[in-house]
Amino acid sequence: MCQLMSIINKKIIGCVLFLFLGYGTTIAQHNTSGNRMYENMAYKDVIKFYESKDQLSLEEMEQIANGYRLNHDTENSALWFSEVVKQETNPINFLYYAQALQSNGATKKAKEYFLKYNELIGLENSDQRGVYLADAIDRMNDWKNDEDIILENEKAINSENLDFSPTFYKDGIVFVSSRKLTDSKKYKWTDEYFMNLYYAVLNKEGALENVQSFSELINSEYHEGPVAFNKSFNRIFFTRNDYLNGKLKKNKKGVVKLGIFTAIRDGEHWTAPKSLSFNTAEYEECHPSITADGKSLYFASDREGGQGGMDIYVVKFEAGKWSEPTNLGPTINTKGNDVFPFIHDDGTLYFASDGWGGLGGLDIFHSKKDGSNNWIPVTNMGHPYNSRKDDFGFVLNVLGTEGYLNSSRDGGKGRDDIYSFKRRSFDEATTQLPGSDNDTKVIIYETTNNYYTEMSVDKKENLKGEKSQNQLTESQFPEVVAKEELAENNEKEKTNNVTTKNLSTLDLMIRRDRHEVGEVFELENLYYGFNKQQTNKKGLMELDRLIKLLKENPEIKIELSAHTDSRGRARYNTWLSRKRAEGAMKYITDQGISTDRIMAIGYGETKLRNHCQDGVDCLEKYHQANRRTEIKILKK
Repeated sequence: MCQLMSIINKKIIGCVLFLFLGYGTTIAQHNTSGNRMYENMAYKDVIKFYESKDQLSLEEMEQIANGYRLNHDTENSALWFSEVVKQETNPINFLYYAQALQSNGATKKAKEYFLKYNELIGLENSDQRGVYLADAIDRMNDWKNDEDIILENEKAINSENLDFSPTFYKDGIVFVSSRKLTDSKKYKWTDEYFMNLYYAVLNKEGALENVQSFSELINSEYHEGPVAFNKSFNRIFFTRNDYLNGKLKKNKKGVVKLGIFTAIRDGEHWTAPKSLSFNTAEYEECHPSITADGKSLYFASDREGGQGGMDIYVVKFEAGKWSEPTNLGPTINTKGNDVFPFIHDDGTLYFASDGWGGLGGLDIFHSKKDGSNNWIPVTNMGHPYNSRKDDFGFVLNVLGTEGYLNSSRDGGKGRDDIYSFKRRSFDEATTQLPGSDNDTKVIIYETTNNYYTEMSVDKKENLKGEKSQNQLTESQFPEVVAKEELAENNEKEKTNNVTTKNLSTLDLMIRRDRHEVGEVFELENLYYGFNKQQTNKKGLMELDRLIKLLKENPEIKIELSAHTDSRGRARYNTWLSRKRAEGAMKYITDQGISTDRIMAIGYGETKLRNHCQDGVDCLEKYHQANRRTEIKILKK
């Protein structure tokens, strides 16, 4: 993946990533055309110009090597750096050479040059990347290889250009691409078109298709980069060159940096973008990711006071404004580049880094805060998420079952492609086994061939015991799936050896004076036909009663979740259930209930209440029992 950088003292330093989208202008003038092109960041032109010459100076070879490095060509980059390091001892070139070697699979030689880099900078230097990266090569085989993950290239939407940074949006994803839009201009750095935002929808087979421009208002004639949306998809945060109201803003060196902008959806359109208050003209602010509650925004920046190149920061929305950025510190950030943060609903931070050591290039890592609100040491996600090439732009659905990432690994369609991932054969379910202790849940990873692994969970949600693999007998099988609970006649019944019972009704909830956080109630009459998004008339009456409850109890916030039966593709079912939840939420908010009080989630087929999973013949009434809508008390 290419890297866009500012030029200071004739050295390439600073940002990482092609999406740093810097719109460089001339910083200094030199006598030769090659130097002028290099200072203007026209690296493709630099390569063509110098490689046509019969003799090259050391400086010219170094510029060719960096030109290839910044355009994501590790093979040619390594070739030219191998000549450069023979003639000089500038440490940074040894680091760049080692990184290119590792991406090309020459790990033994890469380790040698990582250590040479550290020798040249001296052991007293705080930058010990060479040691970390060399050590990581020795530990590569220790990182897990999750063989149950299917990683697929989304070929229908990828192009021969750069396609990256997918973000969940409505019925599909929004992503960044350098493909040609009408009247697109080319960017000299990569000799490709300026990057814009695109939208792709998810079809019934669970694949992405039908790429279209995201928004004429958001897309400009310059670069737009990674985006994030709030839970209602009515506010966008996005990376853009510092371009607002038709004007480019340059820093003191004449370079247009990146900033984070925001806009609000008004009907089918977006309002005019606004620059966020913490943006600077001199540094990069990019790669936004917003927390589920909308109160914290994570992003990457190369501003002063960081750990190294690009660091990850967080700002909080307090008293109607954004706070000053806080660096996440050395537990997360390195002397290298730490970028593309994604904060999941469960609080896990995923990001890409070339400073922690990995399989090569940028690798994806994750961390989470402990009970003292401190970040725990980062973990490399291993195969298949990471490869020898750059891997970044990781996003995960709210259930943690599937998502997307970017990679420049071999076999792709373009230089950076979007990949989807999901679990191959396991469906994770949390259930209470018959006869087990009421305070203990069992995490069951169930397979299609009736093998499963299990671990118990105590009151504090701590995993207990070792994972073991067991085969289910025919008589046990109904007991390990979630208990079937049918909302009929307020009585218990037996079906296929599975005990069933009623959920609490909305009537019961309305009659109660107190509502506890975590309680779940079913909207009992809110049923859907197979493959349908719309509910019936009784369902609308049920929603009206829920609206009444919310109006009478303005302190209550809820999760409104929709569930499907097992028929159809799992990814499509997740989409369908999300559409159902969003439809119910819209009906409620149209009656005056604030969107801040409702979180709409589609669980798809991940929480079946009975035995009617894939491959099991069931009566329609049992499939119907799985097609339900529930509410959960989140806050009083």
